[in-house]
Amino acid sequence: MRWDMSVCPDAFRRAFTVEPTTGRTIVDLMNVDRVVLQNALYPDARKNPAPDGWKWVDYPGHENYISVLERVDGPVSTRNGRIADAHGVEATSIAESNMSSTLRVSSETGGKVVFARLGWPGYRASIDGQPVPIDVVAKSFVTVDVPAGTKDAELVLTWRPPGWKVGGASMVAGVLGLGVLEWMYLRNRRKDGINTVKTESS
Repeated sequence: MRWDMSVCPDAFRRAFTVEPTTGRTIVDLMNVDRVVLQNALYPDARKNPAPDGWKWVDYPGHENYISVLERVDGPVSTRNGRIADAHGVEATSIAESNMSSTLRVSSETGGKVVFARLGWPGYRASIDGQPVPIDVVAKSFVTVDVPAGTKDAELVLTWRPPGWKVGGASMVAGVLGLGVLEWMYLRNRRKDGINTVKTESS
């Protein structure tokens, strides 16, 4: 993305490039439902055929500014959670949140589940409570390998900011420290008040 919020002129082509290990395009791995192109950046986009599985759609009143692609078969982002691809695995989304994905998975020979989640540090995965390693495809999307022989297991992928435990502990320590300082301040004020009264009495 450029300083003026525009993107690389080659971004449109790259978004529909097939990722070789999954055989799916980048927009598929992102579970994207709609692609909006600025006519200022892609003035001739609509003169070309829509990519496979996509169609050009009209948004009256905006045709001078944008060209819009939508999926022929409707949105995919609401069909099966954040599952973007599953090779050799039967995967069904059970629950989704901003911080986690829970799936029911089965695989006779072993396989891989790709999530429409960017592979930031802080992800952890488990299958039936046992930790499993994670990886990324296209240097971007989180993947989890499902072992052979897995049947109706629960795969849980969670994300927490790296160092959140240390940060939380530091915050608690800081609050306690402020409490101690406030207590010491009030205690000293009380002592000063008592000493002042004694001096005036004498």
